[in-house]
Amino acid sequence: MLILDDDREEIYFRFDRGKRQGERYLIHCLVCDNPICPCDNVEVLFFPPDNPTAEPADRPPNVRLDVRTGKLDRKPSSKADKEFTKEFMADLSREDWRLLQDIFYNEKLYWTEEADLTQLEADFPEKEIEKKSVMIPYREIIPHDQKITITVGERIFQVEDLYCVRSQCPCTNVHVLFLSGADHDRLFPGRPVEPEHEVYVILDLKTREWQVETEAEGLGIPASEMIAVLRKEYDVVRIYKERRRTLRILYRNYLKRIGKAPTAEEDPTVPSRRKVGRNDPCPCGSGKKYKKCCLAKDS
Repeated sequence: MLILDDDREEIYFRFDRGKRQGERYLIHCLVCDNPICPCDNVEVLFFPPDNPTAEPADRPPNVRLDVRTGKLDRKPSSKADKEFTKEFMADLSREDWRLLQDIFYNEKLYWTEEADLTQLEADFPEKEIEKKSVMIPYREIIPHDQKITITVGERIFQVEDLYCVRSQCPCTNVHVLFLSGADHDRLFPGRPVEPEHEVYVILDLKTREWQVETEAEGLGIPASEMIAVLRKEYDVVRIYKERRRTLRILYRNYLKRIGKAPTAEEDPTVPSRRKVGRNDPCPCGSGKKYKKCCLAKDS
């Protein structure tokens, strides 16, 4: 059983059954700090309460868990390690797994928010993007950033945002999906479940206009109501602008890595200073007029 000590900001595990019943350990949970790593692992380290700095040889084995599947991610090697791990797994309750998932997602969110996402080396389906204009879900590239969910009436909607990152496309649209009935209450989601209802809208980030593409038959909740709740609960224009910028930078960096980066003339997302007037805001973002900032340097 996992026990939170809020006063000391520590987590303990106590065996409540089997040969180790009553044994208690201070635990540390380690989570991968790479924001785009697809793993769902938590490495659990056990320490005797009276020796919180014990060396590995003086404490039980580490246990690596997959919090998405509820299984071991790494099998123990020795017989003693197998016995300890088996008893630990048998003693984990549903509430314990929920807590481990919370620890994992909070840590991943922390590392995502701390990172300079534009410096990550993400991979993209370049052929599908350039030839078929495939839209890219933000959380497919940055899986552990802020989850956006809304509640309308008694229904919970997961909100997913997709973007065009095609190198020669100047559009400013974000495609938004409202998904109902997909994985919200499942402890171990495993494979994705088809949502009961799907509503599809488009937001133009430049004009801030919303366009409803598809409603959900039989849902009884219009898309306009979902949009109103989303706008009330989240600063979606700011969030989506930043996400679009991040994905487009990551995609340009990916193209550079594979030797297919477009030139500034070919890429409308790269501003051309030759088109900037003397009295226009400087493209560098300083807030000054172009003539008082980068004009002399560019000339």
